[in-house]
Amino acid sequence: LYYVRHDGEWKTMWIHFGSAAIRPLWCSVVVDSKDHPHVVYYDAAPQRKLKVASFDGSNWRTTVIADTGNSVGLWCSAVMDSQDRLHIACHDNTSFKLMYAVGSGSSFTLQVADPTPPTGYCCRLALDPQGHPHIVSTAVTGGHIPAEVRHSWHDGQAWHVETIVAKAAYASPVAIAIDSLGRIHVMWQYVDTFDFYLSIKDV
Repeated sequence: LYYVRHDGEWKTMWIHFGSAAIRPLWCSVVVDSKDHPHVVYYDAAPQRKLKVASFDGSNWRTTVIADTGNSVGLWCSAVMDSQDRLHIACHDNTSFKLMYAVGSGSSFTLQVADPTPPTGYCCRLALDPQGHPHIVSTAVTGGHIPAEVRHSWHDGQAWHVETIVAKAAYASPVAIAIDSLGRIHVMWQYVDTFDFYLSIKDV
């Protein structure tokens, strides 16, 4: 696993894991208030765990975020808040649900963000002005064909789920952004035609 940054010129850093064999997938990088990078990834083999590799200015250290014994961590998407807490959205490939993790250091909590499977594919995460997480993801049919684009969000009390695009074959989210007024902007695509669409939800 490599990390690349630009500070006048491109520099590549090897995130070394000793003798451990890993297969990092779905990497997502964020930067904390000290300008230190954190790389969230799914270790596809041999452990099948959601992890984060954090750089403290001198060394990299690796922390297991979801040690649940199953395939939590696919399609991981990460955001760092103003308190240097990591927020992560990902897919659980055992229960086929959308998951959300939040924490810092070696302490993380894991929650179900969308309990209606099969969902949580191709998820993307953003925080609103209040620091609440919003996740867009794909729900699929029995044949694993993208069928709905869903929006899951936490209001400080509980998780809520709504459908942005319903019963649209091959619809998949690409990106989510939230502006200073709290409006939610979601870019999604009809995968079979390669057409892109933008959906906006006002506060």
